[in-house]
Amino acid sequence: MIKIENLNHNYKIFHKSPGLKGSIKDLFSRKYEDKLVLKNINLKVKKGEIVSIVGKNGAGKTTLIKLMCGLLENEGNVIVNNYNPYKKEKKFLKKIGFVFGHKSQLVWDLPAIDSIVMQKEIYVVEDKKFEERIKYYSELFGVTKLLTIPVRKLSLGERIKFEIISALIYEPDLIFLDEPTLGLDLLAQKSLYKALKILNKENKITIILTSHNISDIENLASRIVFLRNKEILYDMPLDKFIKKFNKNKEIEIISNKKIISQYKFINNKENINLFSYENECEMEEILREILEKNSDITSIKTREIDLTEVILNLMSGKDE
Repeated sequence: MIKIENLNHNYKIFHKSPGLKGSIKDLFSRKYEDKLVLKNINLKVKKGEIVSIVGKNGAGKTTLIKLMCGLLENEGNVIVNNYNPYKKEKKFLKKIGFVFGHKSQLVWDLPAIDSIVMQKEIYVVEDKKFEERIKYYSELFGVTKLLTIPVRKLSLGERIKFEIISALIYEPDLIFLDEPTLGLDLLAQKSLYKALKILNKENKITIILTSHNISDIENLASRIVFLRNKEILYDMPLDKFIKKFNKNKEIEIISNKKIISQYKFINNKENINLFSYENECEMEEILREILEKNSDITSIKTREIDLTEVILNLMSGKDE
């Protein structure tokens, strides 16, 4: 579906001189600077995958999506559905859809259905297929009764759902979602996740996702691509990504008496005892030994590093 090899991308930045004199001077002599945004990117995505591209602001996530969409020139290093995206061939454009959470393709003062009909005309969707699809998608996203309401009267969550319907109405094989849940409440997020997972499973739609919302990644992605310092630092299935950094697991044991154990605890404060373990076998050994020697235990909890911690550590440069 997507094949990227040895991709480098630069932005040309213009430095403006201050004041009127500076503006006049810039008319004849401008100062430019090349800024490297992506470096040596190699990426392959199979049909039907949901891939999350993660990294801090400025890591190059949106730039990478724009290159795959054809919004930026890629010098032939990016192939999507056997096409060079930047050539913007009609057959290619009919196979991709994109939703940017901070930009809208809906007409503000018109009902959402009018903007979706415009998409139908642009992408030449047959009337019968359009009716079937609008019925299916509006029911799937729970917005059937909102089709004729002006977009400005809709909530943010409702607008995002119509943005996605608008991108799906011509049935692309691949959809790009850039911050799709930006500003959505928890209920709206949950219904969006459910609908996207159904579309991915039933229609085999490939989804490329960028988001700072950890919930988006946990609920949708099966694979994570982590960008840092303009390069891909990690590219692996989400479960393996979490497991890789989940080395320092802990058992929290609360007891009214001092815990007797051969295992060295890492903390003992106010009857809270923390023991570290690396795998399930070691955890079982610790618990078995402690439970045999200590009868005054009131609580036992296990704690593992979560995805939020992993990503925060990586963003701040802590690989372990």
